[in-house]
Amino acid sequence: MSRMARLQNLNRKLGRETEKSSNQARNFKPYLLVGITAIVCYLNSLFGEFVYDDYEVIETNADIR
Repeated sequence: MSRMARLQNLNRKLGRETEKSSNQARNFKPYLLVGITAIVCYLNSLFGEFVYDDYEVIETNADIR
């Protein structure tokens, strides 16, 4: 077994972050940024009032009740 492989095994046993796991964390950050951005963009719409035909389509619709 090579020295590098022994060090990686030791790091895994001790719970230390290896180069591979740190790369996985870096690869996850862009997806997290896109997700947070999408949530922030649509967050304002959750507290809005009904507009246009929402009253007829949603509140008085017998199929929804």
